[in-house]
Amino acid sequence: MNTTNLVKLKQLQEEKAVLHAQYVANKKIFDDTFASLLDERNGKEIEIEELKEVINAECLGDYDTTGVKTFQGGLKIRLNNKVDYKPEVALEWANVNMPVIIKKTLDKRAFEKFANESDLDFVTLRKEPSVTYPAELRI
Repeated sequence: MNTTNLVKLKQLQEEKAVLHAQYVANKKIFDDTFASLLDERNGKEIEIEELKEVINAECLGDYDTTGVKTFQGGLKIRLNNKVDYKPEVALEWANVNMPVIIKKTLDKRAFEKFANESDLDFVTLRKEPSVTYPAELRI
């Protein structure tokens, strides 16, 4: 193994740690400095969403009454297709009429745990090496 690469890796990790510490310190300063601005912005976002709910209700009410789909400011009513059904009834129907649309997936984690503890004729168990790193390189 090339020690030069380990030395370089340790140096990069140390540089990253310094940068991260600077980031954390500056983020705290930023958050403290602009906390009221962030709170104000978040408050405006909430106000916007609440007002949109009111406007949506007004537009939908007007549409229900008049059938008109266009409103001031460029607002429009779009009619979306919605399908209402009971999932268990749909699944039953699909099993008989359209089984190709039913997704069946394998819980990979559960299967591999079971396979590691069992003797399945279609499974081959093998050891695969991987490198682990300590939290801090000792060089």
